[in-house]
Parts: sequence; C-alpha cells; structure tokens
Amino acid sequence: MSVGVGAAYFSEIIQELSIEMNRDLLKSDFDSKRVVVVAPQEGQVARATQFKEKLEGFLGEFSDWTVQMAFISRSSTKDRDKAEEETHKHLIGDVKGSFCILVDDIIDTGSTMANAVKMLRAAGAGKITGFASHGRFSQGGDKVIENLEELQFVVITNTLPHRDEEGNIIARKQSGKIRELTLAPLFAEAIYCLHNGVPFSDLLYNEPFFGNVKLAPAEPRINPFLDADTLDPLYKAKM
Repeated sequence: MSVGVGAAYFSEIIQELSIEMNRDLLKSDFDSKRVVVVAPQEGQVARATQFKEKLEGFLGEFSDWTVQMAFISRSSTKDRDKAEEETHKHLIGDVKGSFCILVDDIIDTGSTMANAVKMLRAAGAGKITGFASHGRFSQGGDKVIENLEELQFVVITNTLPHRDEEGNIIARKQSGKIRELTLAPLFAEAIYCLHNGVPFSDLLYNEPFFGNVKLAPAEPRINPFLDADTLDPLYKAKM
C-alpha cells in the first residue's frame, strides 16, 4: 500500500520538474522527459512494476513524461581454481539521461542502494532518487545514504521508528537526503473502508480516494498529504 504513497509523492516532483524544464529554469542531464523505475535486485521487480503503474496513473495519460522499467540482475560464476563464487551484477534497461527512481522494500545498511546508485551513474543516468517502504538504517545505513554524492534523495515512510545510537526512539530530523512520508492518511482510509463497508481491495489495488486531489504543499516537502479537515468532506462525498 505504501507504494501508492511514494508514487503520489514522486508524481508531484516530476510535474514540478516539468514546469521548470519548460521554462528553461532547470539545468540538468536529462535527454528527455523520461522516468525509469529501477529495481535494485531481481526480487524487487514486482514492487517496482507496481510503483511504475501507480506513477503512470498519477501522472495521467496526457503527461508528456514516459515511464519505463529497468532492473539489476545478479549472476554467479565459479572458477575451478577458486573455492569462492564470483558475483556479477548487470543493469538491464536504458537509463541514460533519465530521471531514475530506485524502488526497494527496505533500506537497512544502505549497501544495496549504494551499489545500485553507482551502477546507474556509470550508465549515464540523469538524476538518481530512491523510494523504500521501510527505513531501518542499521549499522550506520543512514550515513551511507547521506554520503552518496550521486543520489539526490531517497523517500521512506514512517513504518519504523527512528532511534539514536543508544536505541532510544527520537524524531527524525527532516533534512539531508532522507525524506520521510507519513502513512496516517492511508490508515485513515483503511479505517473508513472498515466502518463504511467499502471493499478493502479498493484501497489495496486502486488509487486512494484523494488520488485526484492536489497534494498539500509543504516546506520542506515532507508529509505532503491532506490533513484531517480536508479528508473528512472527501469521505462524506463517497458515502
């Protein structure tokens, strides 16, 4: 479900980029208005595909941006003279000059994201961003992300608490390259579905009820979703 939240956020980022590019205010490495959703490993292809479909829905059929897919494949070879296998990674898909979004389920140590970012940059990606449903950040994973020069930013949701070095739960500082979105509106919709007999599948597979409503602006762009006062009349309209 969090994939839809991430796709909604990136749709606004892309639309803002489009406005700036049309006004010639943005100097970038873009060859064209092309978004490539990238799975950093083969196990995340299904999630990345779902993200791509949601993003296309939010951008709309009349958008001048195209959304494509790519993924990183891993293969292993074993030399007869060596006991250990050698692992090789290959980028499948064209990312040159594109706006790339790495989509993963969780960021832990940050090594998967870091390796993927390096491969995308080597392949000529124009801008590299990321999305993960969960941000665990163990073993200094958050510092690994912050130190990735080629990465513009990564978006996570607030499914896991942020802890200090002593293990205490603290509020995440909304700065740097890690941007956190709240899932509160999504849970609000789930509660609405349960109390009003709306099929839960509508929430799981379709756009949120507020999907066609302009997301509330935020400075910095953190948790840019509708507040309770805005959601309530929307829900009443559905009854």
